[in-house]
Amino acid sequence: MAAARSASPTKRRRQMDSADKDDYVDLEMTSHDSLQPSKAVVSPPMSIRSGSPSKPIKSGASERSKSPTKRMGQMSLRPRPTVLKYFYDHMMALPEGLPEMLSTVVRYGRGYGVIAESRKASISSLSVDDPSFKGIGESAFDHEEMRDSLGPSPTPDAVAKIVKLASKAEMDGHSEAHWNCRVHNAVLDLAIHNEHYQDRVDWMNCTTAEIQPKSLISLDHTGKPGEAKTIDLAICIEPDTVAIEAMRAMAARHPDMTASVNHSWHTPLLTRPIGINIETKRTGDGWDTAVVQLGIWVAAQFVKLEQLIHDFDADPNQIPFLPIVVVQGHEWYFLAASRGDFGQTNIWSKRFIGSTSDTLGVYQIVVTIQYLARWADTVYRPWFYTNALGMQLPQTEAPAAASPGASGAAASITQ
Repeated sequence: MAAARSASPTKRRRQMDSADKDDYVDLEMTSHDSLQPSKAVVSPPMSIRSGSPSKPIKSGASERSKSPTKRMGQMSLRPRPTVLKYFYDHMMALPEGLPEMLSTVVRYGRGYGVIAESRKASISSLSVDDPSFKGIGESAFDHEEMRDSLGPSPTPDAVAKIVKLASKAEMDGHSEAHWNCRVHNAVLDLAIHNEHYQDRVDWMNCTTAEIQPKSLISLDHTGKPGEAKTIDLAICIEPDTVAIEAMRAMAARHPDMTASVNHSWHTPLLTRPIGINIETKRTGDGWDTAVVQLGIWVAAQFVKLEQLIHDFDADPNQIPFLPIVVVQGHEWYFLAASRGDFGQTNIWSKRFIGSTSDTLGVYQIVVTIQYLARWADTVYRPWFYTNALGMQLPQTEAPAAASPGASGAAASITQ
């Protein structure tokens, strides 16, 4: 009887794939030093997430009540709720800076200006014999040199390798962990591991980083602690020596608390503020599950930020939105999270970034990740240093919205 009351996993996956496909088609048609935890606090052992396919769903009302869709509904009823919203249903309510970022992401997701002009000759030469480069048209190249300001465009050989690795992962039915290790990690390296972001921004694997302390997790509607979740990857700010000293001062002010600038005691995250959260799934797997995981994780991050800025009487209503990326096999999507009234967390969904199934898609992903990394460095870093660490920054480092390539795209995102 349980099976009769709920759609089969295959049917649910087919419905989800259809929804994602519709969104994709619509887009195409619109052509250092570490601070260790306090000795007085002993962190519990951290579980290691499996990269294997999801476990079979057990029958029974208790298990059915824990479906991702129902969990998202229950999260909206919490005293500090988490609510799913869609960009184009609430355009006038988007937080400051997000419309400009959304415009740029949409532009890159349509393949405009994603490749530096300096790569044009080599790509044109390859397209004669390599069909994977033949679909790259003139509009993909940036003629105003804006693209170069975000970081280097990958070489055609490096991009072709990503497509080959992703195709093999898909065809061989590899696990989520394999996709992370062989494909997603390689894409992030192409985007960030270069002189533009050296010692400024980096990415890391977060699959063993738990939300800690558990008090950061919102209570459910019954007053009980909510379910803890982890994510896969994060793009973080690399702190300078002045920021490290400010973190030490923070630890001294609160000897009863674990010294961490994030909502986790995971050692690499103690001193590296998370700017962009990334959750990955296999092709067709668990979109709703990914959104629930991110909702719980980012809600805890906002609570931690509220605690940090309290020391400096900063306005919690001025906590900036946080970009989010969800990856399903080949496909990469942009989302965002923001803090609303009464401690509400809003998850804004979603826009297509690109796909590792083709070369142009890889270029779209790389430039978007570089754009988000630059935002973390030039916008989020100054805000965090000033409001969470109490640092006095030179006027040249004051927060400023950075939206390269957004010119002329703002109107298009509402169409």
